[in-house]
Amino acid sequence: SHGVSVELTTRAAQDLSTSGNFFVYRVRLLNESQDKERLVRLLGRHWIFRNSDGVEEAGVEKFAEGVVGMRPVLHPNNTGSRPAQSAVDPETEPAAPTRGDMFEYVSGSEISTLSGSMEGAFLFEELGSGERFEVEVRQTKLVASR
Repeated sequence: SHGVSVELTTRAAQDLSTSGNFFVYRVRLLNESQDKERLVRLLGRHWIFRNSDGVEEAGVEKFAEGVVGMRPVLHPNNTGSRPAQSAVDPETEPAAPTRGDMFEYVSGSEISTLSGSMEGAFLFEELGSGERFEVEVRQTKLVASR
């Protein structure tokens, strides 16, 4: 994980404009480095959405630039005083409490079945060294509540 933690939560959502099943996902990223000088920038992401038969139905190309139009810099968790960065609409998705320098965003995708899965990865760059690294997001179940 290179000191970056990823928290992924999902839920089914109603979207009357789609014929399939729409799922909303929230991603929280935190730089948990103990090195107070280690800044990392999120460069891109990759997502694969599969239906209940395991067929890929949607995705985000590897590594599409940024997330929701942003390339946030994450400061180490041990600084404690930096505000969280967020691309969450507070009217519909309340933001999480600040934990060091965290970034979170909410997005969604549609699949044709009542259940499925999503998995992916994020590409980061350590600002001091220029080293690039990937942080994998393990497969997570998507389940509609009908």
